[in-house]
Amino acid sequence: MASENWRRQVGEKLIPLDAGELRCLYAADGRRVQISGKIQCNFNISGLTIPFTVLIVPNLTQKLIIGQDMLQFTKANIDYSKNTVSFYDDMVQLNILNNFRTARNIVRISQPCRIPARSEAIIQAFSSNNDYRGRYATQCYIMEVLPTQRAKPYLLARTITVPRHSQVLCRIINPTDTSIRFYRRQPIAQLHAINEQDIIDLPEDFTDLDLQTPVVNHLSEAPPLQTEQQNVQQGSEQTTTAKIPIPQSGQTKLQQLGITINNENLTAEENQKLRDLVEKNADIFATTMADLPGMIGFEHHIDTGDCPPIRRRAYSANPTLQREMTRQVTEMLNHGLIEESTAPWNSPAFLVKKKNGELRFVVDYRQLNKVVKPTFYPLPSMKDIQQTLGENPPKIFSALDLRQGFYQIPLSEESRQKSTFVTHDSCYKFRVMPMGLASSPQAFQLAMNLTLRGMTFKQVLVYADDILVWSENFDSHLVHLQMVFDRFRAAQLRLHPQKCEFGIQSVKYLGYIFTPDGIKINPDKMQIVKNYPVPKNTTQLRAFLGLTNFHRRHVQSYSQIAHSLFALLRKDAESIWTADCQKAFGTLKKSS
Repeated sequence: MASENWRRQVGEKLIPLDAGELRCLYAADGRRVQISGKIQCNFNISGLTIPFTVLIVPNLTQKLIIGQDMLQFTKANIDYSKNTVSFYDDMVQLNILNNFRTARNIVRISQPCRIPARSEAIIQAFSSNNDYRGRYATQCYIMEVLPTQRAKPYLLARTITVPRHSQVLCRIINPTDTSIRFYRRQPIAQLHAINEQDIIDLPEDFTDLDLQTPVVNHLSEAPPLQTEQQNVQQGSEQTTTAKIPIPQSGQTKLQQLGITINNENLTAEENQKLRDLVEKNADIFATTMADLPGMIGFEHHIDTGDCPPIRRRAYSANPTLQREMTRQVTEMLNHGLIEESTAPWNSPAFLVKKKNGELRFVVDYRQLNKVVKPTFYPLPSMKDIQQTLGENPPKIFSALDLRQGFYQIPLSEESRQKSTFVTHDSCYKFRVMPMGLASSPQAFQLAMNLTLRGMTFKQVLVYADDILVWSENFDSHLVHLQMVFDRFRAAQLRLHPQKCEFGIQSVKYLGYIFTPDGIKINPDKMQIVKNYPVPKNTTQLRAFLGLTNFHRRHVQSYSQIAHSLFALLRKDAESIWTADCQKAFGTLKKSS
């Protein structure tokens, strides 16, 4: 329950009580407490939003009193031995504070930044405690890692600091082999006030530590840090890092990226020019997910209207799958793709075995997709693509592929909580556009068209993350490639080096083969049709017609040939495989 004054402060409209609802309550001393109405509120507890109905009492002394019904609804657990209160089976845990200022001693990252692999950085951070906002503040604090961050792959130095205007510096080391991204306002440390008299100086003859040779904790084989400094800039944020040296292998940039350019359709001089162009733009290629900075100028929004949060339980899994799930989630955390979540939305995550035996991480967004408002942005039709390249066939192609294209599209701040997924041990939310959302393909196509606006259907074709660059001659192709590279660099999009082909004469694209002589059907696709068995039911027949419909523009009189087969799919048709059906079936297979 809450007081009338508090209701006015939060600005919520008073809702009359429904018929049959309680009109009064009784206090512990037996006094009658009149209820004037109710309001609908969303309580935010450490990022967890809890919708609840609050009863309004006009003459209540306290602003707000949490009742037993809300404690039961949130599965609250008050532990006085640990001086904590938790909600939803320890999903959110808060300290019971005697002094409210203690909760405000959390140190957060000021600006987004990234620490390269096997490197150390000094990062600017802040805290909102009013006790040390003064310019000449003299109170000393000891800064140490938050308990919730101790399992993270980075290490935070335990230091003594005197904040100035709430600003502090954090010394962080990344001992892993991949870069670690920190986002704005990420909690990373906590401050504890100490007395300056308790600080002691080391004696001059203290020699137990060699301060000239920094040590990487937990990495006994790691080489010592170099003393040279390197400035790494992220937006307006500057971070000083000390880089652990990596042995030089003598490879060129293209060899390090795994790119080979030696095309028979090009001369030796043309091959070298193409290699020089790609090598000059090596910065737009990403070898790992840690190299994805995220697209700028566009973000995806998950629009669910007024739909209340959807929550689903985690799927059960055996210990082996749980360990693999933890490994993949940890990898995504290290790459900055996800972050821990306490949002009321929840979709279960699970693993799917791929053809090569590997396990793919998947989130079941089916219930969320039912309430997401669709994004209407069409993918280009195959007919338009064929007409564009068929009228004036190009002489040279380059096929580009983005690395983890969806993961390069940022997710809006208010949409992140809706992407929350639950595993066997915790909840996380995406910071980038996840796979499995009904609106993701259209949003990605929109992002690509905005990036390459003015070039599509002129020098570039874009179908999701498959990008085809074509030209009438080699010199103009170099110009077109540089234009595309410049667009990607400006948008901070990164390509997959091993999946790109440059300066080729023919290319497989969307099930077809594009050549200077025209468009051909991919033989691999047609082999499936040629080997298709005689359908035994309507499901198999419908699948066969779906395969042949893919290349119907290359089969003369396709509708007339397949007429008898389509007739079997009618609701009132008799399921009889006639001689005409067999003839049509054989003709379509031969046409492939």
